Amino acid sequence: MSDKIRSANCFHTRFMVPGWWVNAYEASIFGFLSADHLNPVEVSLRSGLTPALDITELNAVGVLLSSVQSQLVTGSRSICLDPSSHRKFLSSGGRSRAFTFERALQTLSGLKLLVKSNGDIWDTVPIFSKEVWLHENAGVQVQLELTEWGAELLFGYRDPWSELLRLKDDKPVLKGLYGNHAPLALWKAAWLDLQGPEQALLLRIEKAMQWDFKWLRLDGVFGVELHELFDNLELGPARGKFGELSPFTHKLRILAKLGRKLSDHGLLTFIEQKDYLAVSSNDSSMALLWQGTDLGTSSDDHKAYSRLAAQYLWNHQYSQVVDKVIRLCLGPDKDDFNEVRAVWSEIRKYKESAEIVCFLDPITPLVYGAIFIEWMIRIKTGHKLRIPDDWIESDAIKLLRSNYGRNCGNCFKEFVELVSSDHKYIYFLKKVEGGSILSDVTAKSQRMKKFLKMTSKSITVSVPQVEVKQVQDKKGSLKVNPIHAKKIAGEQLLKIRQSDPAKYSQLKSQYIKTLDLGRKKVIEEIQEKMQPHVFDDHLKHSLIKFMVENPQAWQKIPIEASI
Repeated sequence: MSDKIRSANCFHTRFMVPGWWVNAYEASIFGFLSADHLNPVEVSLRSGLTPALDITELNAVGVLLSSVQSQLVTGSRSICLDPSSHRKFLSSGGRSRAFTFERALQTLSGLKLLVKSNGDIWDTVPIFSKEVWLHENAGVQVQLELTEWGAELLFGYRDPWSELLRLKDDKPVLKGLYGNHAPLALWKAAWLDLQGPEQALLLRIEKAMQWDFKWLRLDGVFGVELHELFDNLELGPARGKFGELSPFTHKLRILAKLGRKLSDHGLLTFIEQKDYLAVSSNDSSMALLWQGTDLGTSSDDHKAYSRLAAQYLWNHQYSQVVDKVIRLCLGPDKDDFNEVRAVWSEIRKYKESAEIVCFLDPITPLVYGAIFIEWMIRIKTGHKLRIPDDWIESDAIKLLRSNYGRNCGNCFKEFVELVSSDHKYIYFLKKVEGGSILSDVTAKSQRMKKFLKMTSKSITVSVPQVEVKQVQDKKGSLKVNPIHAKKIAGEQLLKIRQSDPAKYSQLKSQYIKTLDLGRKKVIEEIQEKMQPHVFDDHLKHSLIKFMVENPQAWQKIPIEASI
C-alpha cells in the first residue's frame, strides 16, 4: 500500500484519539458508570477536561476530533464542521443520541484542558480560540480557529520546540496531559457498533494492546485480568433463562457478545485449544485471553498518522516559532541569525525535513529539519552549548562542518541518509547530554540551565519582604507575570484558609462586597446549599483572581518581579 493511500486510510478506518481524550473517557466511566458517582466538577478535576462530559458526549467528541484532524493534515488552521456530514455516525439511538451529538458539536469550541501548575492551582488550556457560525441555505456550518496549543492537543503529539519556548516563557506546557501515551487507534466500524459498557471494554482492550503491551505470545495473543477490564463499571442486574444471573456470569455474557462483534469486524480470531499459552499459575484471578488479527494489531495506520502529525507540526507549528528557536539555539551570539534563517527556508522545501528522526518519548516526535538546524548552530567553535567533543568527528557532524553556509540542499539530503542509516545518532539524541537541547538528559544538566539563563531576555530578581503597594500599578494590580502572580495568590490563599480562619472570612467578605446585587444573591443561594468546605472550594478561583487584582486585601509576601 502506498504512503499516500495509507495516510488517507488512517482517517477513514480508525479514530486516532489523543491521550487526554482517553483519560477523560476513563474518568467519565468512574464518574457516571461506577457506584461512586461524582459531580461534574469532580469529574473535570479527575479527567483534566472542562466541561465534564459523559461517555456518550465524549464518543461524539471523538468523531468530531477525527474530522478536525483530517482537515488539519491538508494544511488548514481554520476548521469547518458541518453537522449534517456527521449524522452518518449516529448509527442507532434515535433523537436522544442525535441531540447528544449536536450538543457535543456546540461544546467543542469551549473544551479546555486543566493543567496543574503549582499545588492546588490549575491553568486552563483552550484548544480553539475563535468560533463562527455560518447559516446557509443548505444548513449551518461551524468554523473554528486554533490556539497555540490547539494542533498538538488535537493530534495528541507535542512539538518539542514550542514546549521548550513555553517553559522558558512561563506558559502552560502539555507534558503530562497525555499520560505519556501516543494516540490510541480505535477501529471506527467496531467502535460505532458498540454502546455503553461495550465501548468502555473495547477501549481497555485496545489500551492493553497499544499502551500496556500485554503480550502473551508474539503471534498476537494478549491477556488482561477481568477485574481490570470491569473496574468501576456498574453493569446493573441481568436476568437469564432461569432467573437473575450472578455478577460473574453477567460479565462472561457481555464479553461473549463483545467478542462476537469484534470477530465479525475482523479484529479478533479464535485461539486454537491445542495452542500453548504461558499464563502464570501463581495468579488466582481470572483473565481474558484473545488473539488479534493482522487488521486489529497492525501499526501501519498509526505510523502513517504520526507521520502526518509531525509534518503538520513542522510546517505550521515550528514555522510559527522558528525565529525564536534560532535565537534560542544561537545563544548570546546572534550574528548568524539571517544565515541560519535562510538555511531553514531552503531545507523546508524538502519532504525529508518533516520526516521523524525519532520519538524523544511516545508523544514527542523530532524531525530531521529541526535537528539539522540545531546541530548546524551548535557545531561552531565557541558556542556556549557546543556539540560534545567526542561526537564532533562523527560523519554527520563533519558533513555539517564542511558544508556550513553552502550547498545546504545537497548537504541536508546526505545528512538525512547518514543519520537514518546509523542508530548511534538516535542514541546520541536521546541519551547523551548535549545530543539535543530537547532531550531530558540535556534539559536536566547544569550546562543547559546556565545556557537558558544566558539566552533569556528577561532578568529575574528577588525582592524579599516587599510591601505589595510598592510594586503596584495605577490600578492596584501586581506588576508581575500574570501566571506567577496567580501562583503566589493561590499559595497565600491556601495558607490563610488553613491557619487564619478569621482573616479568611474577612477576605471572603471583601470579595463579596465587590459583587453586584445579582451575583451576591447567586453566591448566597449557592452557599446555603453547599457544605462550607465545598463552598470554599467553589469560591477558590474567584478569590485568587480578586487577590491578584487587589493585593492590598492580603498580607505582605515575598515576591519575584520580572523586569
